Amino acid sequence: MNARDNTPLRAKIAARLAAGEDTAAGIASAIGKGDTPSIVVKELNAMRTDGQVECEQRELGKKKGMVYWLAAQFAVVADD
Repeated sequence: MNARDNTPLRAKIAARLAAGEDTAAGIASAIGKGDTPSIVVKELNAMRTDGQVECEQRELGKKKGMVYWLAAQFAVVADD
């Protein structure tokens, strides 16, 4: 039996972005939310509002996509 992971979504996203920048889809799949990426996008938008994450639109192969990175130190974001 696996124990339930009670880590807040914001802390999981911050931990993923501490390793480097990524797309919302990449973050969602990395933290185990690949089946519900919309909740990750919603949290990323809230983190942008709080000034914890920054993003910009970039060329990703043949299409454009948003790339996110931490705007604050990991410890500050994870504790929030």
